[in-house]
Amino acid sequence: MHSDAAAMAESTSEPLAPQNGSVTAIDAISLQRLRADIIGHDTVPSAPAIMFEILRILDDETAGLGDLLGAIERDPGLTAKVLKTANSSFFGQARTVDSVDRAVTVLGVALVRSLAMSVAVFDTVGGGLSGAEVDRIWHHSLATATTARLLAMRTKMGNRDDAFTAGLLHDTGRMLLMQRFPSLYAGPEAEEGIEDLERERIGVDHGVVGGWLFEAWNLPPAIVQAVAQHHAAHPAAGLPTLIVTANLMTRHPDGELLLAEASELHAAAARSAAECYGLTRESWTELAGGSPGVSRS
Repeated sequence: MHSDAAAMAESTSEPLAPQNGSVTAIDAISLQRLRADIIGHDTVPSAPAIMFEILRILDDETAGLGDLLGAIERDPGLTAKVLKTANSSFFGQARTVDSVDRAVTVLGVALVRSLAMSVAVFDTVGGGLSGAEVDRIWHHSLATATTARLLAMRTKMGNRDDAFTAGLLHDTGRMLLMQRFPSLYAGPEAEEGIEDLERERIGVDHGVVGGWLFEAWNLPPAIVQAVAQHHAAHPAAGLPTLIVTANLMTRHPDGELLLAEASELHAAAARSAAECYGLTRESWTELAGGSPGVSRS
């Protein structure tokens, strides 16, 4: 960011969007101000402490599983949400998962870690939205995460744990923008192609906005890049392309995009992803079918 733009962003108290939530085209300087607002401590809550504690535990060679369980269980609300997710249809457990220890046993440390971190992020970032809106984004994010993990395992072209984490976090920027520009997400056009509408009206899509936040929070660069590029026309190889593909699968699970006209929104991206991973329409549908209850977002 240029120093003069940064200074303007830090010194102004003018809201980025009118109080009635209407949206108008935003120029380059306003876009710089938006970025400063997204990463500003006065406008966005600090990263949840539990997220940093989990990352610290993972980096500490002397820490054990008990340290991770203890960190999660010290927050009853976080524990309840992790267990609720562990018992959801996404994981198809025959027995009730009634403790964090049991969740680790049936899901594994990596999935429980990612769930705990992501629940904390959603609680922090989604606080200004209705519960129904946050639940809808969470449902889609969990579907994307599950598909991304399965895709990484099937193709051997990505780390399955990073794929799951990035999938859970990929739409965080959407929550940030929904709070600043509510009218943009109120119409039926927001159901499909919202990223194009964001670029047209705001100047940037919600993936990039999520990347701004996670970069400021010092999350692992691979996660930041995957989140930032999940609507990019030409995502980087590796995790970003994997998340783009998983997101398309959850939005279009029947694989019809692979047969659609070139003008169809997302068709070119879907065909490029299918070629990258050697997916037929049948295998596309099979992989997408691993994430029940898919939501479009």
